[in-house]
Amino acid sequence: MSMLTLRLDEELEAQLNNLAALTGTSKSELARQALQAHVFKLQWEAAATPLAPHFLAAGVYSDDDVMKLCDAYRQERREINHSRNTKL
Repeated sequence: MSMLTLRLDEELEAQLNNLAALTGTSKSELARQALQAHVFKLQWEAAATPLAPHFLAAGVYSDDDVMKLCDAYRQERREINHSRNTKL
């Protein structure tokens, strides 16, 4: 794993320190997660596919967001199938 050095203003450093203390997560891990999410978002925005704007508008920025949508769809389908089966 490579290393990256960043300069943070005092306010951002204080926010990062507080969040690290609250969550028990290292500042490095919090920064890595934030950078990963931001890079993923920028990659989606830069993608030249017709669906990219629709995904961004729906708030889909990460694999987790995709999985949440899939889970919600599966739950909706289960409910529809259950209601159809109980009508028979």
